[in-house]
Amino acid sequence: MDLFIREASGPVRRNGALSAAERSDSSWANSRAFAAISTDGQVRAWGDPASGGQLPGSLAPLLTRQSDTPWIWTVELASSTAAFAARRANGQVVAWGDAGAGGSIPAELQTALSNGVMRLFGLGQGFVALKADGSVIHWGASGSGISAPSGVDLSQPYRVVTSFDSLAILQSGRVLGCWGVSAGAQQWAERSDLRSALASGVQELVCNDAGFAARTASGQVITWGVPQGIGAASGVSITSRPDIVSLGSDIYEFHGFDASGKIYVWGAYGSENVLYLTGEGPIPWPYLFQGPINDANRMFAVPGGGQGWSLKDKSIYLYDVGGQSVYQVSSSAQDPVFGGHGIALIRNNGYLETFGYKLNLSSPNPGGFFSPSSKASGTHSGVGTALRKLHPC
Repeated sequence: MDLFIREASGPVRRNGALSAAERSDSSWANSRAFAAISTDGQVRAWGDPASGGQLPGSLAPLLTRQSDTPWIWTVELASSTAAFAARRANGQVVAWGDAGAGGSIPAELQTALSNGVMRLFGLGQGFVALKADGSVIHWGASGSGISAPSGVDLSQPYRVVTSFDSLAILQSGRVLGCWGVSAGAQQWAERSDLRSALASGVQELVCNDAGFAARTASGQVITWGVPQGIGAASGVSITSRPDIVSLGSDIYEFHGFDASGKIYVWGAYGSENVLYLTGEGPIPWPYLFQGPINDANRMFAVPGGGQGWSLKDKSIYLYDVGGQSVYQVSSSAQDPVFGGHGIALIRNNGYLETFGYKLNLSSPNPGGFFSPSSKASGTHSGVGTALRKLHPC
């Protein structure tokens, strides 16, 4: 029995592809197309044909029912930025869409991917498959390959996290390996000190689009990946921070909480005129808003140029880095839902509020990034006060 634990990432967007947290078990999306598994195991695709929005004629007999005769269901989908891959119940994997994003399986991998695949994962520009013998297969824009057995025991719980074009596996307090073609996988292969530091006692492993961060039982915080996104000039940082008791991540930054809920952040991210640059290793955050932020339990990025955090009492704060302003939002009944340029949330009284660039429901206000909207009502934009749950688009 495969005891894979689904990645519990934040709203990380990989060049338009949705993160694992933004996909359902049966439907997936990339930057220009959608795919879904129907209740009878058939695959449906729509959108840009070049990005996988149309099933190739050669795959239709494998992924859709052609007659009433028995056939093999599709049990898993994965997406990259412009392609899809599917795992059938017999362990075979097929792919379609943009070949530069993993939509074409190389000839040398066809036999290996014809059976025995237990799990399938989408990366930024390719895919990774985990086989029953523990071997890891990757293919996509920057190359392909088959690793030796990873050492993962599929009968025991394990966690997989992905960072754009790299994938890491955590099991029993050990990072078993890092595969793919981006900086995270390359540094794992090159740095024996990194592998040694993560060989035991790993309590948390998180990712963003730049790389990975781990927290160990000995009090170390270890990051590796793209230097400007993990806060270390060398691409690898091993820092002693026993005060940090939990980790989180968003897009191009990592953050940690101490026992009181104070937030620390590191990494760098540039977007238009907004630059997050906090140097190597965790330091108090935010460096423009003079904290500390105590009793925090979550931090998140607002697409387009802001940060937010929530406290243990469910109150939410939003921070506009460009304007150096902080907005306090009333307690929310649930976590925010993230769009392309802002967020939406439902307050405890059922009202919908949006925050972000041009997100005011009644009259868009381009003058500032954070402009709280008017409360949605039954006579306003067709949204009633009885809202209970929001879903990502």
